[in-house]
Amino acid sequence: MIYSFDKTERGYLLKIEGDLDLYSSYNVKEDVKNAYVSDPDNVIIDLSGLNYIDSAGIGFLIDIKKSVSQYGKTCEVKNIPADILRMFRSIRVDTILQIK
Repeated sequence: MIYSFDKTERGYLLKIEGDLDLYSSYNVKEDVKNAYVSDPDNVIIDLSGLNYIDSAGIGFLIDIKKSVSQYGKTCEVKNIPADILRMFRSIRVDTILQIK
């Protein structure tokens, strides 16, 4: 997995490419939380390059959303590949995450 986490005018942009699974979600989670705690802001998660996600990856997205909400900020997930979006809808993750 390749990711970037950058501050923009609209908040943080987390761009994820490749597979978001148990191993990769742990690494990115620590980096994101460390940066976010020092300077809370809205988070936009761009999944346009995502190939695969498992339950740990889904848990990571939900955890980020919960962390951001604690600071009164928003977390938006966008550019979800069609097959992953169908899976999100089938397990009702779309009712938890703010999907654009």
